[in-house]
Amino acid sequence: MENILNKMRPFVSKYINGLLKSIKQARQPQKKIDLFLNLSTICNYNCIFCNRNVTKKIIRLHEIVNINEFAEHARMVDITGYGEITCHPDFLEIIRFFYNKNIAIRFVTNGSKLTKESADYLVRSKIFEIVISLNSLTPETYTRLHGDHTSLANTLENIEYLFSLPHNFPIRLSFVITSYNLHEIPNFIQYAKKNRAASISCLGLTPTLQHMYPADLIVDNTKKDREFLDSMRELAKSEGVEAYICQLENQSTPEIPIDPARLKEMIKSCDWVYNKFFIEPDGKVAPCCWSRINLGNIKEKSFNEIWLGKPYKNLRKKIKTGISPSCQNCRRLN
Repeated sequence: MENILNKMRPFVSKYINGLLKSIKQARQPQKKIDLFLNLSTICNYNCIFCNRNVTKKIIRLHEIVNINEFAEHARMVDITGYGEITCHPDFLEIIRFFYNKNIAIRFVTNGSKLTKESADYLVRSKIFEIVISLNSLTPETYTRLHGDHTSLANTLENIEYLFSLPHNFPIRLSFVITSYNLHEIPNFIQYAKKNRAASISCLGLTPTLQHMYPADLIVDNTKKDREFLDSMRELAKSEGVEAYICQLENQSTPEIPIDPARLKEMIKSCDWVYNKFFIEPDGKVAPCCWSRINLGNIKEKSFNEIWLGKPYKNLRKKIKTGISPSCQNCRRLN
């Protein structure tokens, strides 16, 4: 009997080790995911088209529970949100941390605090993409859009210094279209061409914030304005500038009716709950940047505890059925 047990021991041990490995793998994402970090609502601008009533919040790097485990699952880190990331006290530390983990980094900035020191460091880091929000090239309009304390000259100096450095990642420019700056789009296209921007995006105002805008801010959806934007698309094409220029119709209606059957199919096809992870400045985790559903708090639980926790599992089950109350107003559908 003892001989039989001795002969069986290697097979039993192999089986148990395989079982433990399977259990461990089941507790982790099957592939690398994209991490979206809204690390702060602090901003040095007071933009006329932003939600300026957002409570000031910030999450520090050391507050993320088991941050090394957190980083293990990341394919890419997108640092975005209401705040200006370069105002974050840990800005370069955050870049350095993910760079040392060999994780690609993308972030959006207004460029006002992109010092030469930070720009020099960024071009040596594992940056995937930088998007610079530049909504005017004239001091008067720039101040009108962003507040009295802003300096266009200083911002342009910072942006152009970054463009001048050798870099192996795309630097893109974005431009929010308003009635105040619509006429500047030709100059914006030429500026992008001059600095060899990877692309430009001319974006519409956020429909859900229309109640906060000055009455004259939104561009009228007239034939004249639509034809002007069509001509801007042609101009960008002729100048060799890759451009996305929004349709005015997309900003004119706060809520676009969605066919229930289409809504259900769109929800069922959503894969964000399997490959993306969003963190808010207070540490709360959401399935996407639009949803307010709370799936856990990264200040209190580790990535694995949240990702494999009951709230996430329940949400995934609802997504599979196409019936998820928290997804009824998804902006992807609009």
